[in-house]
Amino acid sequence: MTTVIVVAHSAPARERATTLFAGSETAVRIHSGDNRAELLRAAWRLVRRRRSALYLVDIGQSTAVLAVLGYLARRPVVVDTGDLVYELERSRGARSRVGLALVWAGERAALSCASHIVVRGSEHLEHLGRRPATLAPDLAPANARPVDGSAVREALGITGRFVIGMVGSMNAAPRLGTTYGWEIVEALNHLDDRFAAVFVGDGPGRAYLERRAVELGVLERCRFVGAVHGESALRFIGAFDVGISTQTNDRVGAVRTTGKLALYLACGCPVLATDVGEARRLVGPLGWTVRYDGVVDRAYPERLAARVRELADAPDGAENRRAEALSLHAREFDPTVVRQRVHTALSALLEA
Repeated sequence: MTTVIVVAHSAPARERATTLFAGSETAVRIHSGDNRAELLRAAWRLVRRRRSALYLVDIGQSTAVLAVLGYLARRPVVVDTGDLVYELERSRGARSRVGLALVWAGERAALSCASHIVVRGSEHLEHLGRRPATLAPDLAPANARPVDGSAVREALGITGRFVIGMVGSMNAAPRLGTTYGWEIVEALNHLDDRFAAVFVGDGPGRAYLERRAVELGVLERCRFVGAVHGESALRFIGAFDVGISTQTNDRVGAVRTTGKLALYLACGCPVLATDVGEARRLVGPLGWTVRYDGVVDRAYPERLAARVRELADAPDGAENRRAEALSLHAREFDPTVVRQRVHTALSALLEA
């Protein structure tokens, strides 16, 4: 029997790997790419077992090295990626020139050594030319579902307000002068006291968001709750009237389908997203996208605020929007369908 050796570059990548290979009839061994001992075990298994294949989730230093090793060992190599990694890191501006050069080399090496590529956004396929590829979007955690958020609203003191929210790591993009979540703080400045924002997550950019909220005089309507996981995260999402998903209007943003989009929809939470890439295809037909120009659109928060206000002024549509979110998730993010796509591609590769 062929063994599929799975190496996940990070904790979120490991979660994706576990979801994709749940219930697989193939022998699967999942290793963490951020653990040196695990990497050595993966490399040893790969070299020792002639009937083996390598499945790499996300491109990083560890997975790039293993992609080259798999190629040299003449094993089938599948690279599962959701980003144009080099372009994303260059856009953020958080790495030195040497660091960027290493990212570029690692991404080129991983993709060049891949027998098959799995991507998470349909526009990503256009960047691969004729390379064999499969579309498999990010999936929500298995326990994601609608949860009543009224207790959270009461505890946060925002009962009766229209709540916009986000979940994620508050990372900064020094080159762009932005932080994940910046548009929500700025949008609050264009909304009155009926509106509040909840930020679920933490990171180096949180301090900037809090300072900016003070400068704009909207801190009283912001709730920074820190990193929250599991069932607690679902309750916070249940307290949102709408989740915010923002991607830049460039190649980097166009190829992405973040797991947060799937998470919000699985929880029955409507989403306002930038009119870019996969979000345009998925939630655009529902009227849930907002125009975003270029890489940093300073006029976007005002347009976002106007759309939020429209939703708040149509309260009868709240239940319909939640039903539409759940329906869209069932149609586009069914884990059984996504798993089958990946397993079909992998089986064909192994048979060949």
